[in-house]
Amino acid sequence: MLLIFDIDGTLFEGHRATVPAVWEAFVQFGLATPDEGEIVRSIGTSMYDYEGWLAERCREADADFGAVLQEANRRELLHVRETASLYDGALEMLRAFKDDGHFLATATNAPRDYFDAVLDGHELRGVFDLPLCKGDGFGGKTAMIARAMASCPDRPTVVIGDRRDDVEAAHANGAMAIGAAYGYGADGELDAADAVLLSLARLPLMLP
Repeated sequence: MLLIFDIDGTLFEGHRATVPAVWEAFVQFGLATPDEGEIVRSIGTSMYDYEGWLAERCREADADFGAVLQEANRRELLHVRETASLYDGALEMLRAFKDDGHFLATATNAPRDYFDAVLDGHELRGVFDLPLCKGDGFGGKTAMIARAMASCPDRPTVVIGDRRDDVEAAHANGAMAIGAAYGYGADGELDAADAVLLSLARLPLMLP
């Protein structure tokens, strides 16, 4: 089987990196810090959405968006390695899937430097057979999933993710979509999923 994973909100608790990074950058530039929920809603969306949200906050405060973004990104990479973590049992589950002969890939909106920090900081380098991210030049998750499926065309495919674009991209490629309801998606984002996970630990029980 081909198993394609989103990263933030599915395998990785990215809010533990992004939230403190944004707070620290805002404090450094004298900006009022947004609440955690406002930041979390931007996690896992496209970088354009996240940066658009950040740019709007900077415009409201007449702050230098480029400088704030650069500092937030710098701090985020530090927190990815030092503060954030995988969901409990994620690494062991992935290794078990690999040992069972499944082909493991990713489809994430993360830029390459963020994705590399996750892979290298949390023992994931080498676990995925095909680690793909939007930072590699893909237009979106539909293209990433198509690329992964082309690598092993004879395997049934399951996509696991916490946002609407994971479900839509899976279905666009004829794959099964399992929604991670414990992640960052808003109410209703996973309504079209073929199955919904309330915890990552239940994933092995839900595979076809």
